Amino acid sequence: DFRVFPRRVIEDNAMACFMINDEQLLEKTLQFFDGKVDYIYIDVELKQKINLFEIAQQTVQKSKLIAAKPNDNTLESVDLLIRNQYNDNLLGKKILVIGTGNLAGKIAIRLAERQANVYVKGRSLLKQKEFVNAVNLLLPKFANPIKSFETVLKENTLDIIVSAISATFEEEDILYPVINSKTFIIDVGINNFSNNFIQR
Repeated sequence: DFRVFPRRVIEDNAMACFMINDEQLLEKTLQFFDGKVDYIYIDVELKQKINLFEIAQQTVQKSKLIAAKPNDNTLESVDLLIRNQYNDNLLGKKILVIGTGNLAGKIAIRLAERQANVYVKGRSLLKQKEFVNAVNLLLPKFANPIKSFETVLKENTLDIIVSAISATFEEEDILYPVINSKTFIIDVGINNFSNNFIQR
């Protein structure tokens, strides 16, 4: 219901970050910080049962309330990181996106638009198939279609893995045959990979 994320410092600004899934804890947290901080950024995307922004509008009286889209910030960060790693050339790179949610979808589309070969691994085959079909509808007409993970098994080693799930990835063993020491792995979720997988 309540998780504290690492604090961030950007130039002269410090930011405390929280994930809150309980309405009463959200109200208490907002009341505590209201007026003590200049700005309160609230995720405006509806990712959970409670409407964070609506509650914040009703609660915050003194600080400036700003609607934020953290998934879009993460998308831009992942895009810049990968472009920097590969000198802005993703043409033909094989990229696996783990996840079928909002963030995974945005990342998969962005990388496919950059002419990478994008594959998706979902929690279930049904969800994965529905996701692949849906995101392919959003791609430009001549873009490489996004494919299901199973097709990558026939196409050798992945260049990049981006994991965007909200839990530990339970199927790490299926990744070993398609990665090597050069595979660039990015975890944009919350502790998606186990220590054992990282060490191995």
